[in-house]
Parts: sequence; C-alpha cells; structure tokens
Amino acid sequence: MQVTLRFYALLRELVGRKELIVNLDNDDARVIDVLEAIKREISEEVYNKIISFYNREKGPRLVILLNGRNVVHLEGLETKVKDGDRVDVFPPAGGG
Repeated sequence: MQVTLRFYALLRELVGRKELIVNLDNDDARVIDVLEAIKREISEEVYNKIISFYNREKGPRLVILLNGRNVVHLEGLETKVKDGDRVDVFPPAGGG
C-alpha cells in the first residue's frame, strides 16, 4: 500500500521535504503507522516533536488530515488508511 504524506510551513522545514511517499505492507495500517514509517527518514527527534505536538493534554496542536478530513473527527491517529490515501500535516496556527 502506498500513502502520500505532505508537510506544510514550519513542519516542511523540520522534515526537510514537502512530501514523502510511504510504502506499507500492512493492509490494516493506521495514520500512526504512516508517521512511524517515516521515523528513519526524518530523524527520531523530528518524529517525536510531531507526535508530542499531536498528543497534548489539552488537545492536538497539529492538524492531521486524511484525504481532507481532520482525523480528530475520525479515529485520531488510529484512523485506518488505504492505498492511495493522502495525509496532510499542518503545524499549529498562530495569529490574533
């Protein structure tokens, strides 16, 4: 199965890439599996930052979309993915 993972703004700079193609052997893969699959490519430190931003006590500080739908409204990081899906990861929004 192949899933496209795209990063935006500051995350793009941290990861060093705009997009990664993730190949997974597991037909029951979830969003968290997609993120874990790139740990070797982006460094464990950057991976840990992404996960810690998502797993905040007061709610996610990242927006993770699966095919345009926020995973918060699905099953979070446990949301199942399928071949050809796209996962978009956005940093926290700022402004005021």
